[in-house]
Amino acid sequence: TATRKALAQQQMKRDIVANEADPAVSATLDICRQAIEDASKRTREATVASAAAVEDGTGRTYGMVGILIVILIGSAAYAVFKVGRPIGVLTEAMKRISGGDLETDIPYAKRGDEIGDQARVLAVFRDGLAEAQRLREERAVAEREAEERRREEIQELADSFEKAVGGVVERVSQAATELQAAAETLPAAAAAPTG
Repeated sequence: TATRKALAQQQMKRDIVANEADPAVSATLDICRQAIEDASKRTREATVASAAAVEDGTGRTYGMVGILIVILIGSAAYAVFKVGRPIGVLTEAMKRISGGDLETDIPYAKRGDEIGDQARVLAVFRDGLAEAQRLREERAVAEREAEERRREEIQELADSFEKAVGGVVERVSQAATELQAAAETLPAAAAAPTG
């Protein structure tokens, strides 16, 4: 009786829990399961999207790095072939010109950039040196010709002086001979009777 009553109360509690609490707990559990499944699904989707974004970002990064490497190699090639090599060739031409080879061809003078400007300046410099050398050679020829003319004039003066002095000396010598002859005849004439 009391036990039965306690058992009946226990059963009643179980029935209440089974009829009222279990459906609420089941509904709550179903909501929780659904929320967990949704969260898991979103997490998987986010993970997939994140992995795709990382992969896409990595691909883009590799692409950008590749492009950068190509640009750097292109810049280096440009620097070597379009700037460095022409400067080396112009430097070699400068060395030949400074060594006296004024017939040296000046490369790159027709370029429209700074290398072309330097080549044109070098050509002006070379042409100026060639003109100065030509003028020095002309002056040296003119000086040699003037020296030769001076020598010839001095020789002509010496010859005419020698002729003039030779003529004077000969006349003086003749006069001296005549004077001596006259002097020799004077004592004889002075000793002869005047009469």
